[in-house]
Amino acid sequence: MKKLLKFIITATAAAMCALTLSACGGSAFSSTEPPPSGSDTTVTPPPPDNSNGNNGENVIPPAETPEPPEEPPAEPAPDEPPETTEKPEAMRKATFLYNNEVYAVLEFATDVSEIEFPEVPQLAHYTGEWRLFENDGENPVYSAAYTPITYYLSVLAEDGTVLQTIDYTAETSLAEIYKSLPPLPQKTHYTARWSDFNLFGEGAAVCPEFTPVSYTVTFSDANGKIICVQTYDVESGKDNITAPPVPELEGFENGRWESYDLNYEDITVRPVYDKIPDPAEAFTKGLIFTLNEAGDYEVTGYEGAETGVKIPSVYNGKKVTAVGENAFAKTALNKVTIAEGVIKLMPQAFYSCKLTEITLPKSLEVIGKNAFNSCTNLQEITVPDGVTAIETMAFANCALLKTAHIGKNVAALPKMAFVKCTQLQTVVLASRNTAVDNQAFYECPLFKGVTYMT
Repeated sequence: MKKLLKFIITATAAAMCALTLSACGGSAFSSTEPPPSGSDTTVTPPPPDNSNGNNGENVIPPAETPEPPEEPPAEPAPDEPPETTEKPEAMRKATFLYNNEVYAVLEFATDVSEIEFPEVPQLAHYTGEWRLFENDGENPVYSAAYTPITYYLSVLAEDGTVLQTIDYTAETSLAEIYKSLPPLPQKTHYTARWSDFNLFGEGAAVCPEFTPVSYTVTFSDANGKIICVQTYDVESGKDNITAPPVPELEGFENGRWESYDLNYEDITVRPVYDKIPDPAEAFTKGLIFTLNEAGDYEVTGYEGAETGVKIPSVYNGKKVTAVGENAFAKTALNKVTIAEGVIKLMPQAFYSCKLTEITLPKSLEVIGKNAFNSCTNLQEITVPDGVTAIETMAFANCALLKTAHIGKNVAALPKMAFVKCTQLQTVVLASRNTAVDNQAFYECPLFKGVTYMT
């Protein structure tokens, strides 16, 4: 721009000089032809012009100094052309989340379909996929989503027949699976359970398992001490039980195990013995012994003269188990001792005899109907703990009976058990479990009620 202005100023000055020379009479040269370069030419000035009042002097007026032209306004610089370099287009991002944490970030230009999604992280027993979680229109966010795989458990019968099919997933609890199982099949003398089973596999199945119930046979001695315990079940059979030798017991002979049946239950087997007769306990002569249907002896009568009688537990090598019906009825007996081993007094066994004293064995179990009816001299009776049954009118009409002690295992005092015992005052029960009929003490005017030991 400065060069242009300088050029314009120089050109203007040259033009002004030319104008000045023209005003002064033209060229300084007389010839229109320029002098040859290097010639010696004498220049003759023109004649003076006196018309201007210079007295004939040839005066050249001073040349006027031209004013410089006004500087034209600067032209505006032309607009610079725009840069031709194109900016790259911004990339978008697809974010993939797993377990609420960034798993992968992939870039794409315009559409998410341009990228290949990463493989969904594996989760056992689930199928996975990427699901759109957030989308702002530019940068989508995907999250791993899982669906549980459905499996099937077959419930089988013992023969392999499919009873039921249960579907389950990894989110199904064992409690829910067991709750879905049908009731266990039952099998006599067996316990049942569902078999163990493996889940999450092909062919998963559960079936009932049966285990035979084990039953025990306990062999003990006479004091209850265990000698041995044997077991059997429905599969091993009853032949698996072999009785051990019977232990010896002092004062007794012919030891053997009581009879027992194996009926698939727990049992205890005890020994039984025959007491060896003691010469000092020799039974009273005149007693009559009779074999019963069980092969044991009963005392069924008396032909002796003594008023005191001792009844043995063994006669001719066999047990004496009972005092028979009417055995001592209406006799003059006043004292009776019964040996251990006798278990029953039959009806009317001592009916209307003169008894004043009787000793009952601990082995006794039953006192029959009217067994002591009308024993008018009997003043006291003690029923041992072994007795379980006292039959009706067993002690009826015992006019002098004042006191009765009843053992703990007697189930009941039946109707008329002590009817018309006019002197009876005290009845002591060893157990509150003994039932008392409201007419057991009918017409006993002095009786005030039973008392209990405990």
